[in-house]
Amino acid sequence: MKWLKQFTRNILSVPLIGRPISVILARVRALTLARRIDELCGYVPKIVVGVIKLQHDHEIEFRMSSQSGKDQVARAVHWHGGEAFEQPLPKLVALLARASDLLLDVGANTGIYSLIAAASDPNILIYAFEPVPEIVNALEHNVELNSNCNRIDVRRLAVAESVGNATLYIPLDRRKSIETSASLNRNFREQHEYSVDVATVTIDAVCNTLSSGSRLLIKADVEGAEETLVMGSIETLRRLRPIIAIEMLQRSAENGYEKLLEAEGYMGFALTNDQLRELERIEPVADSPNLLLCPQEKVEPMLQMFSCNGFKCTRLSK
Repeated sequence: MKWLKQFTRNILSVPLIGRPISVILARVRALTLARRIDELCGYVPKIVVGVIKLQHDHEIEFRMSSQSGKDQVARAVHWHGGEAFEQPLPKLVALLARASDLLLDVGANTGIYSLIAAASDPNILIYAFEPVPEIVNALEHNVELNSNCNRIDVRRLAVAESVGNATLYIPLDRRKSIETSASLNRNFREQHEYSVDVATVTIDAVCNTLSSGSRLLIKADVEGAEETLVMGSIETLRRLRPIIAIEMLQRSAENGYEKLLEAEGYMGFALTNDQLRELERIEPVADSPNLLLCPQEKVEPMLQMFSCNGFKCTRLSK
């Protein structure tokens, strides 16, 4: 039967055959199968619609431009669903947004997490930071596609250790997709296509006017420049105690910023599928590039919220 399955896949991967079948399946609401055939064909619609299911069958919806199929985030959303990209982070951000006043989306790329947060909560404000000029244009277009666009403030800035300017390194692009690995860290990728001078800001500078009672959520994806981000946010960590969803890819020298976070009373959780796993120490984890960092005093209510929404939360034995 393997030959028959492979034969079927080969037939459906031909756009002239697969696409009409996918359209029919979509019309009868067999969306999962339709999207699988679209993936075989390499097809992505001009506008992608993402859906995330929350508690009590409540759904949120957001829209993204596929940028003629070049946006790999939009491709993943169309082919695998709104919750599938970096699972389970989209659903976690949707839930955390409901308990936050402000989201700092650092390294927003084309904006999936900003769009999810805006769709999840009608009152949250969002600052979306993205320094790559070509990507900012796609981000702004995605914001315009969604009815809650007036709550997303796009800022053409990199977030770093100090306010000023820095060099942003753009990796060599062999896939001709929208780049997702630009970094302030020159050593993050071996080869660069070009570099660009960008304006920088710190989280402390952004948050210095917020009241002490502000509920702050930070989502950070800075491609190997995690240490510079953390070092520019010390005062905010101490004063506002934000929950942080961060892609942590590289250890710092002597685990500097990781130890600093622990010293400030933060705990780390690895994210895999529908599970949060408490870590013994804050550090990069092989099976979980995205970590959730939470102040100790906020851990219990956060985990209770996640448990009520179907997540398994595993704590270390004391």
